[in-house]
Amino acid sequence: MADLASHHYRPPHQPLSGSRSPPSKGPKLPKNFSTPLTCYYWYNGTCSKDAAECIYAHHYAGLVAEPPVKIGSAGVGVAGPDAAKAVGDALELRKALHEKEQKLREREDVVKKREERVKEVAGELKEWERRINKDSDRVRKREDDFLDRETDLFERERDLRGREREFERRMR
Repeated sequence: MADLASHHYRPPHQPLSGSRSPPSKGPKLPKNFSTPLTCYYWYNGTCSKDAAECIYAHHYAGLVAEPPVKIGSAGVGVAGPDAAKAVGDALELRKALHEKEQKLREREDVVKKREERVKEVAGELKEWERRINKDSDRVRKREDDFLDRETDLFERERDLRGREREFERRMR
């Protein structure tokens, strides 16, 4: 808040009537302070309330209230202790959100590392599978070769037995 009275400043929008009404007794409102606070909107010529409705003074009292702080997406205006509390709450929420975002980033980093490891292992498994398939193909080929050789040997043995029988028959 600016102390305009100390600078001998007069507001440009002073109303014609009731410009210096004395502070009234009543609830602890800014217009009833020992040094009343002038309504920010009245001072700027835009207050939509009359003097009885507004909690601030509708006369220049030396101090002009700060404009209300707009809170939330609805733009609700608050001022004074409510504004300080709202700003404090907003800062706490912001801090909590920042902490949550930090934790989320950390979790994302962990997940990315795990995903990379899964890709590495998947690549290793594919390589092992390729090797196993290649080895299996070699084993099948060797088995086929073995069967061919065994079949050939069986036929040779049969032929040999036949020739040996023929030889024995001739020898008798």
